[in-house]
Amino acid sequence: NLARMASEHIRKPETPIMLWEQVLEEAPQHLEALSALESLYEREKNYDAMSQVQLRRVELIEDAAERIAILDKLGILYSGKLNRPDAATEIWKRLLTEDASHQKAQTELRKKYTAERDWEQLEWFFRTYSTVAEWIRTLESQLKKIEDPEEKKSLLLVVAQAWLTELDDQRRAVKSLEGILELDPSNASAAGMLIPIYREINAWKKLPAVYEVVLEATSDPTERLSLLLAKADVLESHLRDAEASFFAYLEAIQGHPDNVELYGQLRRLAEKSKNWEVYTATIEDTAELISSEADRAAALLDLGLVYMNAMREPEAALDAFGRVIELDDGNREALDAMESLHRASGAHEPLVEILGRQLGIAIDADRRKAILFSLAQTWRDDIGDAGEAEQVFMGMLDEFPGDTAIHDALINLFMPAERYTELGEILALKRDVLVADGASALVLADVECQLGMLAYGVLDESERVNAALSHYERALSLSADHAE
Repeated sequence: NLARMASEHIRKPETPIMLWEQVLEEAPQHLEALSALESLYEREKNYDAMSQVQLRRVELIEDAAERIAILDKLGILYSGKLNRPDAATEIWKRLLTEDASHQKAQTELRKKYTAERDWEQLEWFFRTYSTVAEWIRTLESQLKKIEDPEEKKSLLLVVAQAWLTELDDQRRAVKSLEGILELDPSNASAAGMLIPIYREINAWKKLPAVYEVVLEATSDPTERLSLLLAKADVLESHLRDAEASFFAYLEAIQGHPDNVELYGQLRRLAEKSKNWEVYTATIEDTAELISSEADRAAALLDLGLVYMNAMREPEAALDAFGRVIELDDGNREALDAMESLHRASGAHEPLVEILGRQLGIAIDADRRKAILFSLAQTWRDDIGDAGEAEQVFMGMLDEFPGDTAIHDALINLFMPAERYTELGEILALKRDVLVADGASALVLADVECQLGMLAYGVLDESERVNAALSHYERALSLSADHAE
C-alpha cells in the first residue's frame, strides 16, 4: 500500500521505485510491482532496468495479447534506445512464437538477416513464416547488390536448386546456373546441373560446352567415358557434326584403348567426316594396347583396309596386313587383300608366298582349286617359270583328276616345249576322263584326232601311220562327218 500511495502522490520517482523494488524483493512475481516499475523506469529513462522488468512480466503474464504487446514494446526498445540488435532479434523471434503473423516482427527479422547477409537465417525465416517463392525472390533481388563472386555463385546455386526442386521452374533455374558459369566458366557443379535440363528442353547447341566443363573436372575413367559418349551422341544425332563426334570418340579411345566397341564407332565417324589420317594414326598408336589378340587383329585389319581403299597407300596397307598375319596366320581377309595389292604392284614373288598361305588354310575344294590355278598361272605367266607351274598342275591332277581344265593347262605347257611324250600321256588321261564323264561324241572325236596328229608326228615311221590311223578311225566311229 505504501508503494502504491507513493506512486500516486510523490512526483519524483525515486521513492516509489525504491518501495516497489522492496516489494519485488519480498514477492519477485508481483505483477503490480513489475507494471509500476516499468512505467517508473520509463519516466526515469532507465531503459535497461525497464527491459529487465518487461522480460519478467512476459514470463508471468498469462494473457497472450498482453504478452505480445510487451514483447512488441521490448523489441522496439532493444532496437532503438538500447541499441542491442541481437537482443532485439531474440525478442522478435520470441514474438513470432506468440503470433506468427506479427508484421513488425517479420519485417524486423527480414531486414536484419538481409542487411547482414545471413543467408542461412534468412532461409529459416522464409521457410518458417513465409514461402519458398518469397525467399527466392528476395535472394534474387539481393544478387544485384553482391560484388563478391564467390558469395554470388553460392547464392545463385541455392536459387537454382530451389527453382528446380521446389518451385518447378526450369527456365528460372537455367538462368541462375548460366549466371554461375558467367562468373566461373569452369564451374563443374553448375555445368553438371545444366546437362539434364538442356537435354530435357532440347537445348542441344548448349550441351557440348557444359559437357566439356564437366569433363575437365572429372578424373574417373568410367565417368569420363560416359560423358564423352553422351557428348558424341549429341554432336552427331542432334547437331549433325560428325567431325566433332569423331573427336569425342577419339578422346574416349585414348582413355580406354582396350574398349574395342569404341573402334567401330570411330571407324564409322571417320568415314562420315573423312578423318582417315587421324583415324589411322590413332589405330597405329593404340593397337598394341588392345589386350585380346583377336581384337587387335581386327583393328589392324581395318587399318589395312583403310590404307588400301580410302587412302591409297599400299605399302602402309601391306604393313598392317602383315601385322594381322603375325597375330592370325590364317586370316583370309588379310591374305586376300595382300594378294590383291601384290597383283596390282606386280610383286610376283611375294604374291606366290601369299598364295601359298591361302592354300594352307583353304578347306573348300573349289577354293583350293582356284588358288592352285592362280599360283600356277603366276609361275607361268608372271614369273616365267614353267617348271614350277608344271609342278603345281601335276599336283592338281592328283587332287582333282577329273578336271579337264588341268589337262588343258598342261597341254598348253607341253606343246610349246615340244614335250610330245608327256603331251600324249596328258591327252590320253583327258580322253579317259571325258569318256568316264559321258562327254559328247564330237568332243571325244576331237581328242582322238589330236592323239592321231601327235602319233603321226612323233612316232617312228614304221609305227606312226598305223597309230595315227587307229586314232582317226576311232574319231570317225564317234563322229562320221568329223572334218579333221
